[in-house]
Amino acid sequence: MTTNPSIGSQIELGLRAPLLKKLDGQFRVAKDAGYRTALLLDQQPRPGSHTVWLGGPTTIAAVANGIMRNHRESNPKVLDQVWLRPALPTSALEGPSVHLLIA
Repeated sequence: MTTNPSIGSQIELGLRAPLLKKLDGQFRVAKDAGYRTALLLDQQPRPGSHTVWLGGPTTIAAVANGIMRNHRESNPKVLDQVWLRPALPTSALEGPSVHLLIA
């Protein structure tokens, strides 16, 4: 838990450990094997999930980029692309279809 009330700090607290685990595990293995890699950060909750991303796409992109930038300072780059699917629906009749390339 963080004592910093900013949304960015709260998102970083929840995103840092799982993202670093992916970067040092699954993505590193794939990159070492010669594959291109991509990560999709999806703000849409899975059916039955009550997870809510409080931050907007700009905040999530900034936090994810900061974590990845810190990781690259002492590790080789393991991600070719990072995409974000925002939670904001494009219309009342459909879910979001807009994906943002953020890194």
